[in-house]
Amino acid sequence: MKKTKKDINEIKKIENVEELEEIEDVNPTAIIKEKLSEHNFFFVHFMKRLKTDKFYLFSFIITLIFLCIVGTVKVKQSDGVLYKKDNKTPEVTNSNDTTLTPADETKKEVVDVTDYVGTYSKEFILDNVINFGENCSVDTYKYIYQIQADGKITKYFYNSCIGTIKIWEDTFKYNNANGARYIGTSNMNFTFSTNKIKEVDGSTFKIDKEISTIKESKNIDEIDISFYGNSTVIMTNTNLLVINNDKVSSPIGEEYNNNGGNLTQRFYKSSNEYQYNFIVFNKTVEEVCDESNTDDENELVYTTYSIRFDSSSDNFLEPKKVVSRTKSDSCKNYKKDIANLKE
Repeated sequence: MKKTKKDINEIKKIENVEELEEIEDVNPTAIIKEKLSEHNFFFVHFMKRLKTDKFYLFSFIITLIFLCIVGTVKVKQSDGVLYKKDNKTPEVTNSNDTTLTPADETKKEVVDVTDYVGTYSKEFILDNVINFGENCSVDTYKYIYQIQADGKITKYFYNSCIGTIKIWEDTFKYNNANGARYIGTSNMNFTFSTNKIKEVDGSTFKIDKEISTIKESKNIDEIDISFYGNSTVIMTNTNLLVINNDKVSSPIGEEYNNNGGNLTQRFYKSSNEYQYNFIVFNKTVEEVCDESNTDDENELVYTTYSIRFDSSSDNFLEPKKVVSRTKSDSCKNYKKDIANLKE
């Protein structure tokens, strides 16, 4: 007998009902007890294995220790990462306009001075003539700046009689001062214009096309030249001279005039910076150790002095007496005193 579509649907309904009845017949509490029984069996078996098998127990303990160590390390690493993140210095953005450049950026910047390459000079006419021997008279001198394409700047002292002496050398960089940005060096800032450069708070130097090359030279060996601030100090065998722009003077007054000693040199530059030493003979003495001289043993023969240049005032301080010698002690101390002048 052929089953119709309706008959088939009726049969399926009956089967579903039977299945449902079978499910309803199953007790849920029994299922839970069965599962717990299986779990308890595993736990009981595991505990018995730990008690009876020492190798199994040892392996289990090693495993627990390993897991504890790994867990501790992971936690510490996580804490460290969080700590670093929490303590990261926030970047501060300054929205205010400024002409200043941060120091790190300033150091990295390359100063382009190709437009200012050349030799610049300023001439000074002295108010007094300086004579060095019979053949050298100085009434003018120049300060010279030489700028090269690689950013190097060199300052010189120049006089046709004395020679060309380097004062200092440096490399251009950007400097920030009082809200303004300058091209400068470690100790000097400049402003630039057509064929001119100007020291900030200083002199203006013009392009000098008469100077094609610069070669260092010192034409008078007997003099020592030092440069302190805006002053040029010239030490000769017999005197100290200070040149400041167009002024020339000596810090050694008439009270320190030498009256003897038959010396070729009585001024010495000390190893102490800014200091000079000199000796003054009180009377005409050809030889300090002249035994034929029967004058008073307490008569003053010579005195030694030191004098220092003060950079803050850009001038010399007053001389200070070091030691005075009489006829009685001058002979035995003279060589030592002269040696001390050179120190």
